[in-house]
Amino acid sequence: MVTACLCLPLSTGVKIIAFMSILIGIAVGSVSSWCLHRAVQAWKNPTLRTATTLLSQVNTFFGGTTGLYDLEVIYRIITACSAVALIGGFVQFLMSFWLLLAASQGGRNMARVWVIVHIGVICAIGGGFLCIITNELEINRALTVFLAVTGTDFLLLIYFVWVVFAYSRSGHESDV
Repeated sequence: MVTACLCLPLSTGVKIIAFMSILIGIAVGSVSSWCLHRAVQAWKNPTLRTATTLLSQVNTFFGGTTGLYDLEVIYRIITACSAVALIGGFVQFLMSFWLLLAASQGGRNMARVWVIVHIGVICAIGGGFLCIITNELEINRALTVFLAVTGTDFLLLIYFVWVVFAYSRSGHESDV
């Protein structure tokens, strides 16, 4: 019998992982939609043009060394990253729900598909996380929560993919 974490049968571990991944997918989708809404709302704000002009003047005054960006670029980055994370959270929710249903009947082929898709989800959500964190764009509470949720999801998905991959590679022996 193959075990996950040396304490559970692997098939039970995959079901728990699928359920946790469903919940995390809902959390990522919710937080990224909140962040996307805030970014689009700020982008449509009529004071953006005035703030951009002032930010540009401050940046020019300090010789361009302050690290300040154009606000339009900032909101474009936030919008793109949160939209990609929203799609990633939705895909994570659907694929994990599908894995949970398939795991009750074996589902080793579905586990392989889940692993392949979630490697893409890791790249998408992790890329959005890294893009925002390296540009130091923690400008509001929505982004701070977004970074916490997507960073946690990124780290958990690495372990989840490893366990589900082990499940998909295990033979056809029954480990229930």
